Amino acid sequence: MKILFLKANYFPVCGAGRLLETMLLHLDRTVVEPVLVEVRTEGQPSSSHFVAEALTQLPHETISWRGARNARAAVRALSSLVEKHGAAGVYSHDMRCDLLCRLAGGRRGLGIPFVAHVHGWAGSAGDLRLRLYELIDRLCVRAADEVWVGSLHAVSDVRKLLQKGKPIRCLETALDPRLALAAAQQRHEARAALGLPAGAFAIGMHARLHHAKGHAVLAEAVLRCATAGAHAVLLGYGEEEAKLRAIAASPGAAGRIHVIGPQRPEAMLACVAALDLYAYASLRESLPLAVLEAMALGLPIVSSDVGDIAAALDHGEAGVVVPPGDPSALASAIDALAADPSRRARIGRNAERNALSRYSPQRLAREVEAAWVALAGGAR
Repeated sequence: MKILFLKANYFPVCGAGRLLETMLLHLDRTVVEPVLVEVRTEGQPSSSHFVAEALTQLPHETISWRGARNARAAVRALSSLVEKHGAAGVYSHDMRCDLLCRLAGGRRGLGIPFVAHVHGWAGSAGDLRLRLYELIDRLCVRAADEVWVGSLHAVSDVRKLLQKGKPIRCLETALDPRLALAAAQQRHEARAALGLPAGAFAIGMHARLHHAKGHAVLAEAVLRCATAGAHAVLLGYGEEEAKLRAIAASPGAAGRIHVIGPQRPEAMLACVAALDLYAYASLRESLPLAVLEAMALGLPIVSSDVGDIAAALDHGEAGVVVPPGDPSALASAIDALAADPSRRARIGRNAERNALSRYSPQRLAREVEAAWVALAGGAR
């Protein structure tokens, strides 16, 4: 059956895009045949960075997006793509695409099932603008036949915000270990490119640069660390870059905070591989792909205790969790691991084993196929 996979071009690097690429690479196309549809605002970079040869061969379509007030053309374009490809379903992966499907009338308007995959709502941890967008998104996904999420925590989190009886399906997040392997092979070059001083102990994270991800918390924690040579490497792309650069340039930072700026996904992951310790300071999460990628790279991990991260880190065996938004607790955990190389090595090995055994892309692909067969009735 053909399914339209919808993704907007918010950012050139984002977890939802990387997860979608992983999913697409492992689908059995005799069961689910994807059609990639980018809902595109001109002048913004593409977030559909499907670079694998197997994905460039898939059908690609574009819908021009000029805002909700001018959405009639986009709605007509979506309806035309449903007819053109004989699609059995529409699978949306972000807020803009959810809004388009809602404006199109969901199943009633499109004539086929509509699934909204919620990759995470920041809630009260987001700024006012993001909270407003998420309020609109909650209204939009009410038009979906089902809402899919990536963690058990997200099931209960999303359940609180949707009408009673709305089907929510948990398809636990997965990663492609081949990407981690490729990144690991580039770690030495990436380390040199970071420009860190000799002997630096690099502590970093990668995520979209907005308040809820906690990059500023990590920066403050590193400045509180007692570990000699501790440097924060802040990786990502987004609206908080200027604020983080101001922190990095402040006299108190003493050159120990590094904001790397926009990178291609593979370059960013190579920088993650080059870290000595991964510290994920997010204030609110589901099950972030970023943490799973760090696990697959065998990095020792400290993370805020949000979403399903503690379970992924095997409650201390594969990483350490601390209260969210607490730079002092984060600094203490970093110092403790930095002072214990054997513990770091043990945690890294456990993290890699968990990532590769539990969060396999083949498992996620089979779950997606079964869910679409059940929802779309096996239509071809």
